[in-house]
Amino acid sequence: MDPIQYQLDNLQFEHSLWLNELAHAFAEISIYQKRIKIMIEPSFSTDDQEELEMLLKGFTEQKSAITYIKNQILENLVDIRKKAKLNGALKAVLQKDHSEIKERLIQFRNELNELRNRFHKIIEWQK
Repeated sequence: MDPIQYQLDNLQFEHSLWLNELAHAFAEISIYQKRIKIMIEPSFSTDDQEELEMLLKGFTEQKSAITYIKNQILENLVDIRKKAKLNGALKAVLQKDHSEIKERLIQFRNELNELRNRFHKIIEWQK
């Protein structure tokens, strides 16, 4: 296989994995949001309600982050497809550093894990 084509295939593979991960996270966040909305009732203490409302806001922000990262990835794919048609431009695209998207995705993962952990701590407190 042509080395440039191999690199392109790897890049598209990585982008596909990221998009799939984001789609899964979006669905997961929706489940957390639904549960939190049920939990925000007078039966919980004021402290719990405040924490739950903060979590709900945090999960909503994570959904916005998903949209932002997803758009970055899709724009990158469009750019790759356009440049793939230009003679020699594909090599430049493959050498482009995609660390900004990777770093944002890592940050997203960390923030989402923190929200999950905070949610599960509240659940533990209620037992």
